[in-house]
Amino acid sequence: MSCFTFFFFPSFYFRFFFNWFLFLNFNFLIYFFLFFYFFNFFFFSFFWLFIFFKKFNKLLESFHFNQNYKED
Repeated sequence: MSCFTFFFFPSFYFRFFFNWFLFLNFNFLIYFFLFFYFFNFFFFSFFWLFIFFKKFNKLLESFHFNQNYKED
């Protein structure tokens, strides 16, 4: 999902509004791309990293538990 929003959504949006953008000032175009690339990339990547580290933490805990586990 993050890859899709990061790479394809701005180009997908730009395809339909290219003629409209040609008549706008150039700063708006720059801010538009900065918003979609920066916001989507960082928001979704931190979101997926958060999920990954939650699961990774559980994996590490279980591994640590297994290493220290001793049968009588």
